Amino acid sequence: MKATLFVIVTTLFFITGCVRTNTGTVAAKFPTTGSEVTGIWKDYDIISQEEDKPELNFVSTSQGVKKENKITKPVDFTDFFTHKDDNVYIFTKWLNVEKKPKYEAKIYEPGGKLFQIHKAKYKYSSGKWNLWTRLKVRGFPASELPGLWTAEIYMDSVIAYVKQFEIQSSPRFSKAAFPYGTVGVLTFHDSGVSISNRKHYWSAARYLAQKLIVRTNAKVILPKILYDDISRPVLEKDNYFKWIEDDLASSRSSVMKLMERHNLDAIVTGTVVDNGEYGHAKRIVTYVIDRRSKTVRKVAASYYTSNRSFDTSARDIRMHLYQRMFDDFIKKI
Repeated sequence: MKATLFVIVTTLFFITGCVRTNTGTVAAKFPTTGSEVTGIWKDYDIISQEEDKPELNFVSTSQGVKKENKITKPVDFTDFFTHKDDNVYIFTKWLNVEKKPKYEAKIYEPGGKLFQIHKAKYKYSSGKWNLWTRLKVRGFPASELPGLWTAEIYMDSVIAYVKQFEIQSSPRFSKAAFPYGTVGVLTFHDSGVSISNRKHYWSAARYLAQKLIVRTNAKVILPKILYDDISRPVLEKDNYFKWIEDDLASSRSSVMKLMERHNLDAIVTGTVVDNGEYGHAKRIVTYVIDRRSKTVRKVAASYYTSNRSFDTSARDIRMHLYQRMFDDFIKKI
């Protein structure tokens, strides 16, 4: 009887003393992830209760995610990665989600430069929200930057968690000469030619921006930042680069104002053309919009042809295409 009473009292003490009382989900660490409940998390936890923001229930970094019973979950938890790992996943789970909150993840490379931004908006009704941000590693620019990386997690512009992870690598390259001190990379032109083609407009621009961070000393403004500061109809215009030329010649140029707001010396952008068969012949054309000369010029056109087999993933095809794109661009800029 005394033993049973002791177990009951001990259990009640654990539940009431170590766990948040409104949901009973979080103790000193998030289960199995190694992610500690930090002071930043505790501050956010107070704000989330006072302002009815989503409750952060779970944080992890992992090598992958998988879907079970229509629910996506992280697998292979770790804070340590190598250049041979395909991806780093920063996975979060939120409870008590109401209205339409906005999630944002900012990933910083070991030198402290902003490397990637991921934004999402809640569109469901379950009150729960599983989110993951993916950083591509193997064959992508992140694989060339060894050291301690930092991911900042925000909900409705309030910081909720800071998660660090390590990527181990042995980079062998020197910085390339680059004519601009501060450059922005804009999403590539969306002509809407094909669904397979559209997938490149974000990923090609993101790769180019990240590669410039790795291989040059330029200050790089990421595509997401510029995209949020320019109207989407502009990016979808027919004769896009002719429109840019005409706009630069105007005394009320929206492109010049964009560069002024972000203190840019230039904007790099481009377009992607393919033959309609995903994974086969493709051509990426890169352009530079120069603030000083008020001109737009074609820098390089990269071609890639793949006789794609079942053993070649779409990721690897894209990786080789983007590597070729950057190599051509940096030689001719």
